[in-house]
Amino acid sequence: MPLVPDSSVRFSASIKNASSVLADPTTISLQIFDSGNAQSASYLQGTDAELVKDGTGLYHADYVIPSTASFGLWAWKWKSTGSHAGAESGTFLVSPSR
Repeated sequence: MPLVPDSSVRFSASIKNASSVLADPTTISLQIFDSGNAQSASYLQGTDAELVKDGTGLYHADYVIPSTASFGLWAWKWKSTGSHAGAESGTFLVSPSR
């Protein structure tokens, strides 16, 4: 379902160790890119209040799509470092307001 400007979207991440048990990475960050591939937001856990730790290995960030957002396919990327390093990325569609 496409999102519209001024709407909120929640990005969630779960980090697991090699035994598939939830574990905290050394660092975790979330980057959001607009349809032109320009970085729209960047959050680092422990630095930015938007990136919330919900429990061991569980994180989320709520992002409000700007009212001036470009329409099209946007992208997000979680990245963790340290002993539980990894990355996950995906896309979402931003369309004009109805």
